[in-house]
Amino acid sequence: MFERNKIEQLLAVAAYEPLSTADQAWLDRKLKKYPEYRDLADDFRDLKEIMAADAPAFRGDLLPAVRAELREAPLRRRRQWAALSMGLAASAVVAAGGVFAAYTLNTTPAPLQQVQEASAMGQAIAQAQALSAAGEFRAVQVLRDAIAARPEDPRAGEAQLLLADLEFGHGERYAEAYASYDALRARYSGTWSEHPECAERFALLADARHEEFRPLYELERARRDGAFESLENIVARYPNRELAFAAIDAMRETAGALESNGSAFEVAALEAVRSRCSDPIALAQIDVTLGNLYWKELKDTDRALDLFCGVSEAAPVQLAQAAAVGRDALGTCPNPAP
Repeated sequence: MFERNKIEQLLAVAAYEPLSTADQAWLDRKLKKYPEYRDLADDFRDLKEIMAADAPAFRGDLLPAVRAELREAPLRRRRQWAALSMGLAASAVVAAGGVFAAYTLNTTPAPLQQVQEASAMGQAIAQAQALSAAGEFRAVQVLRDAIAARPEDPRAGEAQLLLADLEFGHGERYAEAYASYDALRARYSGTWSEHPECAERFALLADARHEEFRPLYELERARRDGAFESLENIVARYPNRELAFAAIDAMRETAGALESNGSAFEVAALEAVRSRCSDPIALAQIDVTLGNLYWKELKDTDRALDLFCGVSEAAPVQLAQAAAVGRDALGTCPNPAP
C-alpha cells in the first residue's frame, strides 16, 4: 500500500517538476516492474498537455480558502486529476479577482526597490495559488524560488506557509511538508504563531517521520476508502499519539460525524464512533478522550469517572497513565462486583 501511494505521488510530481536523482531512480525501477503504472504516467503527461502551459492571469487571493480547506479536512486528498479542468480553475480565479491589488497599496511611499521586491513576492504567491487551483505542481517550485531569492521579504513567511500547506494537503509530500513547516517555525516565527494549526500538522508529521511517513499514507488511504476498521487499527497501534488522534478524526468522518458544533456535539460524535469499535486498545483511547471531554468541557464528572475507571490497567501504559490522572482527580472507582 505504501509503495503504491509513493508511485502515484511521484508520477504526479514528475509530470510537473524534476524529481531528485534518488526518487527518479526508484520510480524508474518500479515502472519497469509494474507496467500498469506506465499507463498512469502517460495519463499524467496527457493531463498536463491539455492544461494551459502558463498560469492563468490572477489577481486574487486563494490563501484563505486553501487554509480553510486544510482545517476542515487536513489529510483529505485534494488532487483528483480526472475531475480537473481549466474551466474550474478559471472560475476560482475570477471569483477571487480584484483582491491582490490591495496588497500593493500603501499610504506611505516606499523605496522603489522595496516595492518591487514586495510586489515580486506577492506575484509569486498569486501565481502559485493560480497554479494550485489548476492542479499544477509547479506551484511548489514557484514558491521555493521566490523564498530562496527574497528570504527577508515581508511576505516570505506567508509564502513559506502556503508552500508547507500545499505539500501537506494537496500533494501528500510528507517529507517535504515536514521540512517546510520546520523552516516556517525556525525562520518565520511570527507567521508560525499566527497559525496554530501548523503546530498540529508538524506534530503529526514528526510522529510519522520515523516510519518514513508510512502511517500517514495508510491513514489517508483508509480515510479515502472509508475503511473504519483500518482506522481503528491505526488508533490501536499508536495509542496516545498524534497518529491516533488523527485516525479518530477520520473515524468520525467515516461515521458521518465530522462537523463539530461545540463540546456536546463532539462528545456525541465520539460516542457514535465508540459504539462501532471492537479493539480494546482503540476503545481505551476513545474512553480517555471522552473522559476528558466529559470532565473538562461538559462538567459531567460521573460519566468521566466511569470512562476513566473502565480503562483497564492492562491497557498500554500511556493510556493507563492518562486514565489514572482522571481517576485521581475525580475520586475513586467503585469496587467491582464480586
